[in-house]
Parts: sequence; C-alpha cells; structure tokens
Amino acid sequence: GASGTIIDALEEARAHSPRSRQVPTPHGPPTGPTLATVLRDARRALLGQLCVDDSGRAIGWRHNLVPSSEQPSVLSTTYGLGALALLGGPDARTPDIVERVMKAGVRADGTIAGWKASMQNEPRLEATAAAINSLLRAGVPLRAGKVVEAIERLLDDTSRERPFILTIAVEPLLRIAPDSPLTADIVRDLLDCRRDFRGTLLWPEKQLRRDQPLVDPSVSHTAGAVTALRSAPAELVGDAVTAAEEWLAEQGNLDGVTEVVRRTFADGAREELAFHHFTSALVVQALAGAERPDTRAISRALPLVWERYDPTLHLWAWGNGDVPVWMLVDAVAALEAAANALLTGPGPG
Repeated sequence: GASGTIIDALEEARAHSPRSRQVPTPHGPPTGPTLATVLRDARRALLGQLCVDDSGRAIGWRHNLVPSSEQPSVLSTTYGLGALALLGGPDARTPDIVERVMKAGVRADGTIAGWKASMQNEPRLEATAAAINSLLRAGVPLRAGKVVEAIERLLDDTSRERPFILTIAVEPLLRIAPDSPLTADIVRDLLDCRRDFRGTLLWPEKQLRRDQPLVDPSVSHTAGAVTALRSAPAELVGDAVTAAEEWLAEQGNLDGVTEVVRRTFADGAREELAFHHFTSALVVQALAGAERPDTRAISRALPLVWERYDPTLHLWAWGNGDVPVWMLVDAVAALEAAANALLTGPGPG
C-alpha cells in the first residue's frame, strides 16, 4: 500500500550514490548525446571489434568486445550478427560472417542439426536457438521446417525445466512457424514452468521435478518469458502475460543474474555453461511491449540499463569488466523498445 514510495526513495538514494552519473533517456531535457548518436557509436564500436583472418576476410566476433588474443566463437558471432541487425542492418562483410556461421553448424544426414557453444561437445538447444534467432534477425532465409526439426530434436529434459532455454527456443518458432504443433508444445512447457508466488504465477530460474524449498521468482526469467509470449496465441497464453507485467512493474531489484545450465550424462560426464542475464534490459523490453506501457516503471528501469553503458567504449559492460556482445543485443533492444513506449503520438485531432 506504499504506492511506490519505497522504490522512489531507493531511486533517489541511487541517484546520489558515487556510482551514479547523468544518463540520457528518451524523455525530459537532453543531458547527453541523443539515442541516435549512441546507437551509431555502438555500431562503429561493434564493427571495430570484428575479427578478420590473414586475408582480411571477416570471421566473426569474440565474446568480449575488447582487443585481445581471444578467438571469435560461433555463438558470439551469431550475437554480433543480431546486434548489427538491430543497429542499422548488415554491411558489406555480413555475407562472409553468415557463411562462416552456417559452415560451423553441426551436420547430420547432410543437414544442419544445430550449433554448439565452444564448451559443449554437441549441439544444444540453447546454442542452436540463439544462433537461429540471430540469423533470422540478420535476414538469413532459414526454412521453417528445418528450424522446427532442429529445435524438436534438441528439446531435452534440461531444456524443459529451464524457462530461459524455452524462451529463446519459442521466439524463432513464433516468428516463422507459429502454427506448428511444436510451437504450441513449447509455449505450454514454458507456461508449466511457472510457480505460484503469493497468488501470482511467475517464472523461477528453473522448474525441477523435485521439491524446491524457498524458491524465489526470477525477475529476468519472468521478463524474458513475457516478451516472448506476447507473440503466442491468446488461447494458449490467457492472462499469463498481463499478470506477470503487473508484478514486473513493482520490482525494484533489477540486478543482473547468472545461471549455470548443467547436464550429466550416462557415462558420468558433465557439461556446464554459464549464462548471464541483463535483468534491467529484459524488464524494459517486457514493460515497453505492453498494450498500455507503465511509463513510470519503464523510467525507473531505464537508468539501470544506462548504468552499465561505458561512454568510452560505446558498449555495455558486465559487472566483472567484460564487454560481452550478447549484452549489446539486449541493451539496444531495450532502448528501442523504451523509445517506442515513452514517446507519445499526437493527441486527439
């Protein structure tokens, strides 16, 4: 019943903390570069970190967008393609990068079975769905049937208990195969991952087939699911999105989180891969996409997106000092969504 008073007090304290700085937002008097300038700078910074081989041919991006001896990875390169698509579209070198990503796909029976991260032994749904999403953003004409086939083959028990994996898997399906039975199945799987938290169904980090004492709802996972499910058929989703939107608008802790996806195999081998989630950017996207955006809640979350922006690098940085390419994708998507939500059109004529 405090009507946001506590959150406002926390934001006031944050504004006067030593870590804070003036940040540009899509509303109010300008206090820095325009959003268009920031995005142009980010595009130049991204292209400036594009790696080339000895012949000068583009080969992709490193995970960390700073000069180093690290080699580009397939997954980071797909995120780079996705970021470039959001930042104005492809350039002359994009076809070479796309060709390299397609060649890196693991093949079975003459067709691409999926993609794997550098730390994985075989294709996994999380890597494959991320690659497909980025390729579609870059305008690569992937065949819907092949996408459905690859995702269905890689859908395992670990995927079904992870809202993050289901979210990135359902996004390309809703885009190019919305009527596929697999699309409806994954939508239902994602909805089934919710838990009842004080009367509201929300997404935790994972939903295991055992008791989960003291499990908490996850802001980042709920935000990601909300954004993805807006494109799903209303008869499947019901009021799941609306209820989660209202809960997200009330949240004050938007710190980034890390989740580790583990798989244990019959021979005792174990595979682990860490994923970081840019919570504030995900929340901005979720709130900005609502039919009636909560502008007050968006305006509270947006400065936290800018807080991770490095105006020298023109890129976004994680708390450990890395400048990951995937973070650029989330940041740019959030800024564009916020601009669309906060800028109003003409009044009644």
